[in-house]
Amino acid sequence: FLVSSSSAGAASIHQIRVPGHVEYDTISVDGRRLFLSEYAPSGEVARIRVYDLWRRTLRAAPVGDKTSSAASMSGVPVARVAAPDGTTVFTVYDGTEYPFVHVLSTDATSSVCIGLPAIGNRRAPGRCTVAYHAKRQQLRIKSVRLGKVFLVDTRNPGARVRVSDA
Repeated sequence: FLVSSSSAGAASIHQIRVPGHVEYDTISVDGRRLFLSEYAPSGEVARIRVYDLWRRTLRAAPVGDKTSSAASMSGVPVARVAAPDGTTVFTVYDGTEYPFVHVLSTDATSSVCIGLPAIGNRRAPGRCTVAYHAKRQQLRIKSVRLGKVFLVDTRNPGARVRVSDA
């Protein structure tokens, strides 16, 4: 990766080398942390890594899910939206076992995975969209492939996901 930064009117560019197959995921609002998706040989995201841009080091431990094992995150990202303040990023994954939302807190460097019910035709073509409603603090995920709309209360990610037909 090439990273550009500026302070006091002076710009600098430096190169970051990270082992394995990684791609840009997001950056923290303060510009200090770069979040990277690390891919497994299967081509699915296996975990999220954090690169400290100020220290120019890759953190040894991946971002941890505060509610379940790290092994639960496996899939391909299909849609993403950030909260208006940029501190939380919601990524919808088409998981190997079930679809899920990865909720990444870029300021606390933690995450939660919210499983979505695996209903409908998982092999059907189609896309997925996600929108964040700040006033309601709710995610609306529409899966054309599954023919469903999922509503997730982001204030209580452990709460039941509401599902309706698309």
